[in-house]
Amino acid sequence: MTESPQNRAICIYPVADSYKNISPLNQCSDPMVYLLLFPNGECGWNSNMEHVEERRSEKRVRVTQLQFYSYRFAVRNAFSILHNSGKHFQQYIVDSTSI
Repeated sequence: MTESPQNRAICIYPVADSYKNISPLNQCSDPMVYLLLFPNGECGWNSNMEHVEERRSEKRVRVTQLQFYSYRFAVRNAFSILHNSGKHFQQYIVDSTSI
């Protein structure tokens, strides 16, 4: 069995600049890596994401990664591009849980 890399980096190439590395924790990494899953560029989790007023408490103001991805992976009645994308969705789950 192969080991997963300890430090992942995403390399982007801006048009007028040389390449730059961004962290997998960057909220823009999900739509940049998974273009087919997020065609509208929906942002991913970030460490400053706050709960909506109804869910906020004195102890818990920010949304954890587990809470964010649990919500994103939840099965709902409406069509979900995530749940209908097969192996792309499986790879997205693996990548999001290995951060």
